[in-house]
Amino acid sequence: MTSLEETIASYNARISVHLQNIATSEMIINELKTIQDDSGDIEMNRQLISREYEEIRKLEELIKLLEEAKGPG
Repeated sequence: MTSLEETIASYNARISVHLQNIATSEMIINELKTIQDDSGDIEMNRQLISREYEEIRKLEELIKLLEEAKGPG
């Protein structure tokens, strides 16, 4: 595996972590809604999800650029 391929694999692994964080925050939001929590935790988790999606978009763009640099094959 080349350095470029290792970097792409690393970025994909980081995307997986961000997706896990999103799933956890969504679960927390649903639990807070169930107990009708109004402490601001729901909004905090929504903001966290937004930041996670932004990080995923950045990583996807980096992967795209790396794959283009890698060229065919």
